[in-house]
Formats: sequence, C-alpha cells, structure tokens
Amino acid sequence: MLRGIAWWTVGMLYLLFTLVALSANSAVSFLAFLIPTIISIPPIYNFVSKKFNLEIKTGVKIIILIVGFFIGGSYLPKIDVKKGQVVPTATTIPVTKQVNKISPLPSPVLHRIIRVVDGDTVVVNINNKDETIRLIGINSPEVRDPRKPVECFGKEASTKAKEILTGKNVRIENDPTQGDKDKYKRLLRYIFLEDGTNFNKLMIEEGYAFEYTYNIPYKYQEEFKEAQRLAELNKKGLWADGACISALPIKIME
Repeated sequence: MLRGIAWWTVGMLYLLFTLVALSANSAVSFLAFLIPTIISIPPIYNFVSKKFNLEIKTGVKIIILIVGFFIGGSYLPKIDVKKGQVVPTATTIPVTKQVNKISPLPSPVLHRIIRVVDGDTVVVNINNKDETIRLIGINSPEVRDPRKPVECFGKEASTKAKEILTGKNVRIENDPTQGDKDKYKRLLRYIFLEDGTNFNKLMIEEGYAFEYTYNIPYKYQEEFKEAQRLAELNKKGLWADGACISALPIKIME
C-alpha cells in the first residue's frame, strides 16, 4: 500500500511539472515530464501496459523519472526573480503580441515675429520671406494711418502687441472663410503663442482691440464676441472708465 501511495505522489508531482511545461509552451519539457507521469500514476500505467502489452521494471521506471526530471527542468524557461519576468529558452515556443505604437504628434511649425506694426498687424518670417499679416477677427485703434490721427488707445494697443510678440516664435493659422489675403495683399491669419494662446483673442479680452467681423463670420467669431463682452463688463483697456471719449468699434477694416 505504501508503495502505491509513493507512486501516486510521484505521479502527481510529475503531472504538476507537465502542466507547468504546457503553460510555458516548452515542448521538450512537456514530453520529458509526460512520460514519467504516465508510468508513475498506477491507473494510467496499468491501462498503457495492458494496451501495449508493456511491462517496465521498477529500476527502469526510476531511471526514466530521473532522466525526465533533468531534461524537463533543463528546458523550462528561466524566471528572473528580481524582475518577475520569464526568460525564454531556445526551445520555448515564442508568443508574440502586437503592440500598437502611438506616433508622436508632429511639432507645430513656428515662425519668427520680425516686427509689430500695430495692435492688429505684424510682420512674420515665413519660409525665409517677411510677410505682413493682418489678424483675423480683431481691429485695434489706428496709430500709423496717415489719413487719420492716432486713435484713442492706439498707442497702448501697439505697445501691448510689441510687449507680447517682439522676438517671439508663433504658430499661424489661416481661415478659409476669410480668404488668403486682404485688398492690401496682407495675409489674413490667426496667431498663436508657443503656449497655445490665441493672440487675436487675447488682444480683445484684454481691451486692446475690438472684435471685428468682415462680411463673413469667421472660425472663432463666437469666442471673440464673448471676449469683448467680458472686456466691456470688466472695463478693461479701452473700455475702462475715462479711457476714451468713445469706444465704438471701427466700421471699416483697414
């Protein structure tokens, strides 16, 4: 009886090794442990011996157990204890997993501010060429129009634009609804600072420019209108009490 229990114990142990080898996808280890499992578990061994008329002596069984143990153990994947990772052996069946790599977003193209003309007009270097840009959606008081005197808050608007933009790199954005250029051949664009701030909107919300719609609504029109409403409400810039005698939006875009 004790002998039977011993064989059952050994058989269960090798069955466990067999399952480990199967989960590790090691074919050699699986076979090396499977044979000792078959000859160790009495019911399985009795079935096989009768089926194939095969009788294996105890000494031979022990040799098979020992050889199977060393071969099966040698071909099991090694485990890196420190990292908790399985290191495959040469016979381990590789299991590949496709990883979808996320490509980084391309960096925005930046352009150097060459000169600030006034609160709504700047000169930017684009592809090694200096281009004058008229900012979409805003109109600041005039300071350089020879046909007009310097308008109220014009100098302040120009100074603020220079303070923010001089020497800076910016991203520019067009708006198909407004066309590429105005009648003076100036590019019509939005300007964004490196931190993502919409400069056109910033000038309105700080009270240095009016919201201006030229015939056709533009992309950020609702945002700009709201920015002016808040500037008026908070009496910022040209909307401050006593800043200007009249702070009516300019009717003709120049």
